Amino acid sequence: MSCIRRAYVRQSFADAQSVNLNRTKKNCSCTTKNATQQSAQTPRRPISEVTFVLLLASDVTEAGRLASLERCVVSLCRQSVPIRVYIGWHSIHSLRGAVQEVLLRFSRAARVMPKIVEAPSRRSQFEHFAQLWRCVEADMKNGSASNSTFCLFSDDDDVSAPGRTEAYANVLGRSDLPPVACCTTAAMREQNASAHELVLRNADAIDEALACGVCVVQQVAEFWQYAVRADVLSQFFAGHSDRLLAHKLADLRFRQWLHATRERHKAPSFSPREWLYFYDRNSLHHSHAHVGPPRQVDMERAERFRVDSRSVRLMRDVGEMGVVIGFDGPLLGHALPARDRKKAALDLLLDTLTQPQDLWSAMTAAQRETWRTIADEMADELIEMADQIACLKP
Repeated sequence: MSCIRRAYVRQSFADAQSVNLNRTKKNCSCTTKNATQQSAQTPRRPISEVTFVLLLASDVTEAGRLASLERCVVSLCRQSVPIRVYIGWHSIHSLRGAVQEVLLRFSRAARVMPKIVEAPSRRSQFEHFAQLWRCVEADMKNGSASNSTFCLFSDDDDVSAPGRTEAYANVLGRSDLPPVACCTTAAMREQNASAHELVLRNADAIDEALACGVCVVQQVAEFWQYAVRADVLSQFFAGHSDRLLAHKLADLRFRQWLHATRERHKAPSFSPREWLYFYDRNSLHHSHAHVGPPRQVDMERAERFRVDSRSVRLMRDVGEMGVVIGFDGPLLGHALPARDRKKAALDLLLDTLTQPQDLWSAMTAAQRETWRTIADEMADELIEMADQIACLKP
């Protein structure tokens, strides 16, 4: 790491340790949908009774990602309510020493000693999370965490406002420790070139970007909006297979599971006046976040049938979402006849040709037959995938 880079990292963590408490209190003020009405009758739980951990997974493959990781962990040092951070990481060999130095400085600056686990090989985000959660559970058995502990999450290229943990603590203090609590908004970049190119190094820069309209606070639906009670999160990891956790869409399954838990228990949600989390995307990118690169088999399939590769990619992504999110749906219903599972898969895949545009009605009979053949091949692959991820842990 260069001398300039070392000086920048040292200054970043020094700034984190001298956080302005008045600014922190401003950022943590919020309103709630469910909890505010109860606050007059319900005795407020002291913040000290609620503790927090945070899971963070990082895969550093280039220098820009390392800079984002620095920014992320500096923001976690500035939390007004202390939080213990669990980090699972991996990097390319050339950046390994630089990542270690950043994380060492973070360990020294953090108010609570973090737990940092280097993976021997590249892992998915939720594979990291599963290993880190085992560390949290071990700490709970040793007395350093309890079921008044709540877990937060962060992507390694995003930023937490100084009052993030305090805002959740205030909401949780108004209730009998619900299974989850959800912040419904986040700060994001506007959909224009100047917003995309703007370098936002810290929370102060994000405040300025919001003030001048380069960034906006808006409604989003992501798993990192939730604080999840420790015993509830243990149920999630215990109830899902390693194959599902390794899938690129595991975050969608987790988000759906959290939403269902919140709805079932009428758990609190809140919409802060100030931002708590900066999701370093714009809303256009966010809407297409799960349309991934095409697999080799699908590229070859598009070439073989002479069809648009993006449509094949979208069909694959929608199909896999249907398997991962619809975890208890017909594709996993082993008691169903095979033909019913196949029909469910075909219906799911062919629906992509009618939504959001009705491409199907404009096709010739020959084109429809081509797409039916593509869907038939892909349906068999989806059923095989469904059988693999359905192996639940006991």
